[in-house]
Amino acid sequence: MTNTIYTPRTKRYREQRWLTDLAILTAGPEWDQPRIDYVTGPMGSAMSFERNYIMKNLISIDSFVPVFTRLAERRERKAEEEAKNHKITARDNYLAASLLYGAAVWPIWVDNDPTLLELEEKKNFCYDRYIEFAHHKIERIKINHKGKQLDGLLHYPSNAIDEDKVQCLVAIPGMDSFKETLVSEYGDKMLSRGVAVLAIDGPGQGSAIARNIKVRNDSFDNIGKDIFTFITRQREINSKSVAFQGISMGSYWALRAVSKCSDYVAVSSYASCFEPGMETIFNYASPTFKERFMWMAGYEDEEKFNTFMSKMTLEGVVDNIKCPTLLTVGSNDHLSPLNWAYWIYDKLKVRKTLDIYLGEKHRVNHPDADNRRADWIYDRLCGKDFNSSISEISPA
Repeated sequence: MTNTIYTPRTKRYREQRWLTDLAILTAGPEWDQPRIDYVTGPMGSAMSFERNYIMKNLISIDSFVPVFTRLAERRERKAEEEAKNHKITARDNYLAASLLYGAAVWPIWVDNDPTLLELEEKKNFCYDRYIEFAHHKIERIKINHKGKQLDGLLHYPSNAIDEDKVQCLVAIPGMDSFKETLVSEYGDKMLSRGVAVLAIDGPGQGSAIARNIKVRNDSFDNIGKDIFTFITRQREINSKSVAFQGISMGSYWALRAVSKCSDYVAVSSYASCFEPGMETIFNYASPTFKERFMWMAGYEDEEKFNTFMSKMTLEGVVDNIKCPTLLTVGSNDHLSPLNWAYWIYDKLKVRKTLDIYLGEKHRVNHPDADNRRADWIYDRLCGKDFNSSISEISPA
């Protein structure tokens, strides 16, 4: 538990903190979004114990740090015990520990907080140990961007060899997640298709915000080019077959990134945040979204932050996108109204696909969604042609 005295930044969070805790107590730790899904996702059912423990024991915002940390420490201890004789068991436990340490920091919205820095260090240590034992090649990399370095993880498919030139997907997380959650240990949808994945924490995300690299409205405008410059120097990657993907708030940033770099063959924008000014997510959804994003953007004054947010729009941005675009949304998205996905689709001047999953909220849980998205990306990497379309996909 962090000992930092925290002063809320927003009026809603000050007034509704008790309601937020009540929502967590009554509705569970996924009152705002399915965070346990994306935290445990890279290991699936292998983290069912943690899922059940979190559902029972996470009862308030203050319980986030101790609950996730307790589980992470248990996994790290188990990994250390098994590292000498049972490397696969150690590998699984190191990855689980890293994911749990990464999730533990979520409600620490203070620069240079000692607990935040300690948990970040433990997350990285456990992931480094996971890399040692991983069944596919993983490299830690740095992307030079505006005089700073962004952290990334470059995952190669297990069937790749040094002489291969593999296709690649660049992936960025949302405002609440981190790069370690973007690639699964087993059965990853892109690695399984022989595609490398470069997972990046951009400004305001994951390891970047832990090092006080704040997000600005134009932070991602040139990041696509900076990442692509790095990719062209990797002899194992086919720089003519690289796509870009962003999830949640990353869906907004991904479109900005490719609008300034025409070298990507496709972009996938999943769990949309397309509404100009982000009115719904920041003023009508859980007050924690705005509270956290103010920290990510480096604002203490809410009125100044509101001015900053008013300039967050894709108006004039989507017109500059030159590559095929996939928009994956839920019809009942509670963080970004569906009409803005239609608006983006209409504005795009390229071949495009809008997949609307009926009855789904912000993060789509339809059984076909992950494969459908991965197939679309893979087809674009392979240069397969297609016609623009809008599809409504039912749960049955």
